[in-house]
Amino acid sequence: MDSEHKLGLAFQGGSFLAGAIATGVVTALLREGEFHRATAFSGTSAGALVAALCWRHKLQQRTRELPEHLFAQWMANACGLIPNETTATVLKLADRWLLLNPLYFKLKELFVVPVMHHLFEQWVVEHVEPEAIMAVLFDTYLGEVRDTSGIGWRRAVEQRYEADEERVTLAIGTAEIESGRVVTIDDLDLFHALVEAYATALDRGLQGAAAREHAVRAAARYMTLALMTSGSLDTVNGITRIDTVAGIDNLDRLHRGTYLDGAYSQNPPIAPLTKADVDEIWVVEIFPERCDRPLTSNEKREDRKEELLQNAPVQHQHQFINNLNFWLKTGQLRELDADELRRFEERLNSDADWRNEVIDLFKRTTAQPTAWRDEQEVVAAIRQKVRRRYRQIRTRTIALPTDLQPLTDAARIVNSPWFILYMMLRGYSNTLDFLGEACTE
Repeated sequence: MDSEHKLGLAFQGGSFLAGAIATGVVTALLREGEFHRATAFSGTSAGALVAALCWRHKLQQRTRELPEHLFAQWMANACGLIPNETTATVLKLADRWLLLNPLYFKLKELFVVPVMHHLFEQWVVEHVEPEAIMAVLFDTYLGEVRDTSGIGWRRAVEQRYEADEERVTLAIGTAEIESGRVVTIDDLDLFHALVEAYATALDRGLQGAAAREHAVRAAARYMTLALMTSGSLDTVNGITRIDTVAGIDNLDRLHRGTYLDGAYSQNPPIAPLTKADVDEIWVVEIFPERCDRPLTSNEKREDRKEELLQNAPVQHQHQFINNLNFWLKTGQLRELDADELRRFEERLNSDADWRNEVIDLFKRTTAQPTAWRDEQEVVAAIRQKVRRRYRQIRTRTIALPTDLQPLTDAARIVNSPWFILYMMLRGYSNTLDFLGEACTE
């Protein structure tokens, strides 16, 4: 392993099991001196909460405290209400059967789900601390903005953020259920929310510390919703809507929609990390790719189908990166030279029909094709993408230990303190084994 290579970490979701194992993984990477290479994080559901906490500590330059805070995050709900896998299986089966009763379904929807949704929100706010994150971003990028006339200042500060080579990136996987879109809410979206909230504060006549407080609070609310979209579990804690955010007038670029469990989209986002100029991406696996156990019962077959459903998008993303590596290696994908860039610029400026085709194709690559403010902004994004240099990226998987692979889907909701602590230790020891193997290659 090259100590200078930039690293991206992608965390699969899977409730308490995923959070506990990821805590052990991150702790081992810190203790072994590898975490400093991580400049990009992604995750879905529980993995998104881990990724967000890693992102926060990187921004605050307080990574030594990260294991302690991850431990607190995943032990916060370790009340032992679901003490073991057997109990979890019985509860899931009973709940599934009772949901067939319209009265039970309605009572749960009216009373249980809202309470769980509120508790989920409190958990995110308390342990990820979105306001602390937004305060760091504001002070770093918006604190010295003086001229806020027009909209030019917004573009300038957003371009400065995006061009920052020291920027730490974040990608949250989620699924918008009305349009059927696979959505990645990333750190650029979170920064856009901060800028829009600051613009809203200025439009309302706020200045100085009052405008900063308004922007930080509103952007933190958006980040809280973004994380909740990834972990919304329908009959457990409901769905999450992003339709209005107090303190932000313009949500056009901020992924309006209705969201359900990000595990139905990409668990976790891997391909978005290629934009972060990393050299390696390590995926922390919770749903095993291989299955060496006999599927002798319907329950085991159902669990295997769940694993396949979770891993199919992951395999597609791995294939995308492998294709990219192959095209780079064989010269099919390369950086444009100065003459080619000049000809591109000339055609972009002179050939309106061609430019419109390029704009249309570019919009199809984005999650929100109608969110751009004007054509000038779209063309600027296209120019930046064309000038971008691709690099070969190696992907590796910190695989779930073989003896844990027979765990059923129900095991992921066990919240016994001893179970969660044991999984943290297994994540730690498994990562040490992974690093040992990597050093011998």
